[in-house]
Order: sequence, then C-alpha cells, then structure tokens
Amino acid sequence: MLSLLLALSSLVAGTVAYPHNLDLNEPWLNSPTPLQVPPTGSSTTAPAQVLGSDQMNTRDIPGYLTGELGGPSDVENLSLGINASGGSDDTGTGCGDVIVIFARGTTEAAPLGDRVGPQLEDALSALLTPEGKILTFMGVANYSASIAGFLEGGDPDGSKAMASQLTLAARFCPDASVVSVGYSQGAQLVHNSAKQLPSDVVSHIKAVVTFGDPDSRETVSGIPASKTCVICHSDDGVCGGNGILNILLLLLFLENHLDYAQDVGTAAKFIVGKV
Repeated sequence: MLSLLLALSSLVAGTVAYPHNLDLNEPWLNSPTPLQVPPTGSSTTAPAQVLGSDQMNTRDIPGYLTGELGGPSDVENLSLGINASGGSDDTGTGCGDVIVIFARGTTEAAPLGDRVGPQLEDALSALLTPEGKILTFMGVANYSASIAGFLEGGDPDGSKAMASQLTLAARFCPDASVVSVGYSQGAQLVHNSAKQLPSDVVSHIKAVVTFGDPDSRETVSGIPASKTCVICHSDDGVCGGNGILNILLLLLFLENHLDYAQDVGTAAKFIVGKV
C-alpha cells in the first residue's frame, strides 16, 4: 500500500501521481478477489458505448488508468464501461467488455494522437456495437512521445505507465478482454511494457497489435504469435529498424510511416476475433 499512500499524499501536496509510480507487485494489486462496484442502474448490457479518453467521465474511471488521481475513491470506483443510459454491464463489476490501452506515435498529441488511435477506436466501435459490447479505449498516461524516447527504444516512463495500466485493467476487470496496441514509438512501448508484466496479467491480454513497429523483428514477450498482429508496410523503413538508424529511416520514409490509418480496419477485425 506504500505507493498508494504516497500517491494520495502527493495529491494533497498539489502534485499528480502517475501509473509509473505504481509497484506492480504490491499486495493490494495481487488480491485474488477483484473489487466490486455496485451496478448504477439497469443491469442490462446496452449497445456498445465507446468511452474515449477525451469523452470519459473521470468520476467513473480509476485514476491510475487515466493517469490522474481524483481522490481515494479512484481505487474503489472501477466503473470502466458505464453506458449512455447510466446502466452497467451485468457482471456487477462496472467494467467494460473490451479495454484497449493504446500508445501513440512520436510527437503525436496526448492522449491518442491523430494518425491511428482515433481511427482504430471508431473501427472497433463499429464492429463491437452489433455485438452489444462496451469498449473502453484509453491512451497511455505519463508518456511524452518524444524523439529522445523513440531513439532510446521507447520512453521508459511511458513503458512503465503502460505496464501499470494493463496490470490494473487485468486485475480490476478480470472478465474484460484486455488489448495492448501501439503505433511507431507506441509499438516500442508495447514491447517494453510486455516485458514488465506479471504472468497473471499476460494471460488476460487477448490481443496485441503494433503499427509501424521499429521492433517488428522481435516477438512481444509472453504473448503467443496467434494473439499478435504486426502491421508493417514493406516500404516503411522504420519497421524493423535498428537504434540510431531509426531517425534516418524515418526521415527517408516519412510518408510511408504516416499512413497506417488505412490499416485500422484490418486491426479491428483481428482484435474482435480475439475478444
């Protein structure tokens, strides 16, 4: 509980505590019994309501998942998928059916960027709506998406934050399908965060998708190939790049690295097929 107490004390002091400050091995995170949130309204699952990072009512989202702390209730209020009518899913946990943690590309604006994130969110919503599933689509917190982070192999703070968000989604919402997605440097974060995940969290991740992945030649640690979709254009020199050469390849093949929005349909179908 030490990290939680420190986080709350920092809030009182006027600072913000982010997921990267969270110890993934703390006892309160490893409890076999997920916290329960009483249903808020009808127990009937409504058609998919996508809760994007710019649309969510933060009172209904745990602060550690959004990168902000709103008070002690953040640890207790785990309602990730409240639908438009005010009802919840019928599991009683308040969690959505599919939780996507998305890491944007270098220099893109938080929380989702503009080249892949919003487009993938829309594509998933279109496929999940007919199935009556609730989608929660969230950007990685405490992630600067800087060029320095890209050259370093993926921002360390962002990588740790992504691991924390995936961990909390899996442990607080055990019945939800958790998905890890990243574009460009965000794909580096997918690889880095996977290496930091405990085995019980890895087992909750139903799908992993990377776009324009500089580490496309590497497998995602702990994730079976059958759950992984690597989208890498043949004319994108950044895919499978190596160290400092990444920045040179990015300059040479910039246009080919920026057009992955055309592939979100393929990614969405893959994800829906796994969740």
